[in-house]
Amino acid sequence: MSSRWASKELIKLSSESLQAIIDNKIPAVMIDDFATTEESVQLSTAILSMKAKQYEFGRPGFYLGNPLSHYRDRPKEEYFSQVSAAEQERTQVINQAFDPIVRFMRHINHDTDFSISIAEEPGFGPYFAGIVRIISGGSDLHVDYAPTFAKGNLSIGDISTQLAWNLYVSSPSQGGETVIYNQPFKSTVVDKTYKPYDSSLLTDCESFTFRSQVGSVVIFNTSNPHIVLPANGNRIATGSFIGLLNEKNLILWS
Repeated sequence: MSSRWASKELIKLSSESLQAIIDNKIPAVMIDDFATTEESVQLSTAILSMKAKQYEFGRPGFYLGNPLSHYRDRPKEEYFSQVSAAEQERTQVINQAFDPIVRFMRHINHDTDFSISIAEEPGFGPYFAGIVRIISGGSDLHVDYAPTFAKGNLSIGDISTQLAWNLYVSSPSQGGETVIYNQPFKSTVVDKTYKPYDSSLLTDCESFTFRSQVGSVVIFNTSNPHIVLPANGNRIATGSFIGLLNEKNLILWS
């Protein structure tokens, strides 16, 4: 049983709050002034002008980018062969608005004592970071913890903690909330198949729910089971995973 969270509200990004997320002492951290309303509209308009692809598993949804999870049981050469095309697609979007990845890294460098960079794979180069998700039907209950499929094969398999950050550029008027459960998943068993999390394991589990606010970023620990609830319209978010390689060294990938 996990110890209870010390706070159940969105706390402003700082060195202390980011460490608290890593240590699972709080459920989530927020950057509430990350993008203006105008910037968010520009970004969502640019995103919707692109041809999004459908997710290969889980509940129906669409994405732009190159999600590593789609390659969890495939050779890494296949993933890295698509990174350049995904980055070109991302460039088309940010050229019409701004670059959320660069801005997020600037916030981490300015507001915390952590270092941050795009993850790199020896012999292959950088990972893709900056996935866009367009969903209205919610998500499966799931955890995201890369070592379960990447340990011993990819550099991101060496992380000790996994977080995610999301910038919300369009939010439905009803629904679309994210629910996080305080039950950290840390498996040492390599399993390359996708499975939703078993909700029966969450009986009496502490939870935290937040609604996406346009222009804000939320960071949370993805080894905690989490779910996005169905909505009455599109919920558009962009962001990436954050891995802790050592005490103060963070890497990004999607």
